[in-house]
Amino acid sequence: MGAKTIQGIRFNAYSNDHDPPHIDAEVDGMKMKMIFGSDDAPPEIGPMNPRIKSNDAKRAFRIFLANQGRLRKLFNETEDKRKGNGKKS
Repeated sequence: MGAKTIQGIRFNAYSNDHDPPHIDAEVDGMKMKMIFGSDDAPPEIGPMNPRIKSNDAKRAFRIFLANQGRLRKLFNETEDKRKGNGKKS
């Protein structure tokens, strides 16, 4: 697993996760998925805990969008480790 906290939101990338490519965000201890965009579709909010307040979900998504490059890198590094392509220090 790779993790990064940005502006109070913890973003987690899991090596054994499923498609579509996404990262999990923790908002007040509750999880929601942020799905990366592709050539065919824009980024979007995926399934989330229904107890997450709408404003909190929107704020987390704005942070995700503003940091998509960093979070995509975290996701890719986690995937590389899963596939055995990770760089060893």
